[in-house]
Amino acid sequence: MNKLFKFITLSLSILLLCNISSCSSKVDLPHFNLDESIDYVTFKEYELDNIKNMYNQKENTYYVYLYRIDCPTCNTCKNSLLGYLDLYSKGEVDTKLYLYNTVNLKNDYPSFNNGSNFEDEEEVKNYMLSNNINKIEDTIIKVVPSLYVISNNYLSDYYYGYDVISYIFNL
Repeated sequence: MNKLFKFITLSLSILLLCNISSCSSKVDLPHFNLDESIDYVTFKEYELDNIKNMYNQKENTYYVYLYRIDCPTCNTCKNSLLGYLDLYSKGEVDTKLYLYNTVNLKNDYPSFNNGSNFEDEEEVKNYMLSNNINKIEDTIIKVVPSLYVISNNYLSDYYYGYDVISYIFNL
């Protein structure tokens, strides 16, 4: 009986820990009826050619969305994100969104900061927003999906997980 109680307690603790450590709670994501052939490559003109160019775009305010093809949360957000790009390409939303597939990260920028000194993503966010970041060398890339809001070539806000979609759609 004692072993069963310990097993149940341990199982519940693990479930609770997994719930607490997830990026963010899932919201009702906007869904777009996009043609099945639409994918990230459809919006190739919005792809950053190198992460080192993250702070060097011509717009005053823009988003940089980091994703990875094999990321489950990225895949859940994909339709909403591609829907946003479709709206932008039609002139229905104002803020440009750049894409960056982090599968290229180690080749493009081998010395990127993965935030290993930080316990969680909120700590990363607080650090970056309080340090007036405007260079890739100072930017922490810890999780995907993530959205970096750049204003006048400085990081002005940062979101990760499902909060990326919540932010760009004002949910």
